[in-house]
Amino acid sequence: MWAGEADNLETRAGNKKVEAKSKAPHAKPAYGPKVTATGSALGGKTPEGLAVRTVSITSGYRVIREKFREVASRHSIARPSRRVELGSSLQRAEIFIRLTHALNKHPVFMKITFLGTAAATSYPLAFCRCKFCNTARERGGKDFRKRSSVIVNDDLLIDMGPDIMSASFLYGKSIADIRYHLQTHSHSDHFDSQVFTTRSPEYRGVNTPRLQVYASTKTLARMAEMVKNDGYVNNFLEATEQARMNLEVFPVKPFDSFKIGSYDATAFPTDHDTAVESLLWAITENDFTLFYGTDTDIIPEETWKGFHEKNLKFNVVVLDHTYGPDADSGGHLNANRFVQQIQRMKVEELLADHSRILATHLSHEGNPPHAELSEYAAKFGYEIAYDGLVI
Repeated sequence: MWAGEADNLETRAGNKKVEAKSKAPHAKPAYGPKVTATGSALGGKTPEGLAVRTVSITSGYRVIREKFREVASRHSIARPSRRVELGSSLQRAEIFIRLTHALNKHPVFMKITFLGTAAATSYPLAFCRCKFCNTARERGGKDFRKRSSVIVNDDLLIDMGPDIMSASFLYGKSIADIRYHLQTHSHSDHFDSQVFTTRSPEYRGVNTPRLQVYASTKTLARMAEMVKNDGYVNNFLEATEQARMNLEVFPVKPFDSFKIGSYDATAFPTDHDTAVESLLWAITENDFTLFYGTDTDIIPEETWKGFHEKNLKFNVVVLDHTYGPDADSGGHLNANRFVQQIQRMKVEELLADHSRILATHLSHEGNPPHAELSEYAAKFGYEIAYDGLVI
C-alpha cells in the first residue's frame, strides 16, 4: 500500500544516513545546489493539491507522508492503479528530498480553497427562471454557487462573506483557524457583519483566536458602521473594542506591501466602488504568488504598473468574471474583457511557468452552467472555478 511506502521512507532515509556516516565520519558533506521543485520535478505525477518546493531531510519525509495521506483522503483514493501512481510519486519525492536535505527548510504547500464563486446574487438567481438558472437547479453540483470567498491554506481568509459558514461546513474548513483576514471591500456579498460580530464576548465564544484584519481605511470605516448596526459592538476601530473582540486592525493603502505570518501581501487599487477604496490582493508564500482580482472591471493602469514595480509573477490568478461572453451590465469584467486582461498578463510576462488562471464571481448574466462555460474558457486558456475547488 502506498501509505506503507510513505511510512517506510523515513526509515530508509535514516538507514542510508547512518551508512553514509560510517563510511566517512569526518568527511565534509558535499551538498548540492539549491533545488526548487514543483510537480514537474517529481516526474509530473504530483497529485492535485500538492505543490512541493523545498524540503529538508529532517522533516521532509514526515510531511510528505502526511500530505499524501491528506490528498488521498480528500480525493477518496482507493483504486490500485491510483495507489501505484502515488507510490511512484513517493519514490520521486524521496529522491528530491535527498537532493535538498542540506537546506533545512520545510516544504510549502500553498492550498487555495474556494468557499464560493458567485457574484452578489448567487447562482442560480433566487427568483429567476432563465435557461441558465433552470439548468443549474436541475444539475446541482458545480452549478450551485455561493458568494465569492477563498481560504489560503488554513489560516488566511479573503473576504468574510455571507456564505462562509455554510461553505466551511461543506468543505471541511474551520473559520476558527483563521488568523489573517484580508477584505477586498465592504459590499454585503463580500462582508457579513453578523459573522464578524460573533467575535464579541456577548456570543460566549471560547478561546477565540486573535484575528488580524486588513482593508482600506474607507472599507474599514464602512465595515465598522455595519457591525455597529448589528448591536453588541460600538466601533471595532477603537482599541477597547479590539481588545474585547481579540482583534488587530490594520488600515491598508494601495501598493502597501507587508508581512503577515508566512505570507507577503500587497494591496492593489481597482476601479470597483472607489468610494470605499476597494482593493485587489497579491499573496506570496515562498516564491509562489496568488493574485485575487475581484471585484474589478478592467484592471487600472496604475495597478499594471504596480505589478511590475513589485516584481511579481503570478502562479495562480483568480479574476472577476461576473458577466458572460458579450454580456455586460458594467462595474465588473465580462468574459471578453477577462480574456483581454489575461492576454495582457501573458504579453507583459506577469505569469509564472505553468500558471493557472481561474474565473470567479460569476452571475447568471451571460454565464452558462459550469460545463458549457468551461468549454468556452478552455478555448482561451483559463478555467472556471467552482465552490469547493482546492488548488
